[in-house]
Amino acid sequence: MDVIQEYNNIKQKPQGFLCNISLINDKLEFHFYNKTTNKITSYPDNQQDEPFIKPGTIIKELNLNEVKITLTQAIEISEKNKKEESKRIITLYQTDHPIWNISHITPSYNLINTKINAITGKIEEQTTESLLSNYSKK
Repeated sequence: MDVIQEYNNIKQKPQGFLCNISLINDKLEFHFYNKTTNKITSYPDNQQDEPFIKPGTIIKELNLNEVKITLTQAIEISEKNKKEESKRIITLYQTDHPIWNISHITPSYNLINTKINAITGKIEEQTTESLLSNYSKK
């Protein structure tokens, strides 16, 4: 799937600028941020929500012209060290450069998160944590 081509195929884009792209359970969504209303509109659903961000965070416009690593390449990079099947959540967003953020949720309830520079393909951060780590036995 070419997410940039999919974006270019959108005939009528919501107001605001593209701030991220996500792929969850093979459902591709584009998110547009409107500074005036402080709302994010999801395409194709046209659902509006307030951004879920830390106070003081600035939402940046996703610059697709900088993206050199495709979705397929980013998935291949993130799965090199994967040891078990998992569900994937993928987001492409902008910091000072675009980042592919790929999270794998494993059957053993581990979250493997990989942040890949979407220009160079280098892994910038990779973490593993148990989703049950805060679970306390009584």
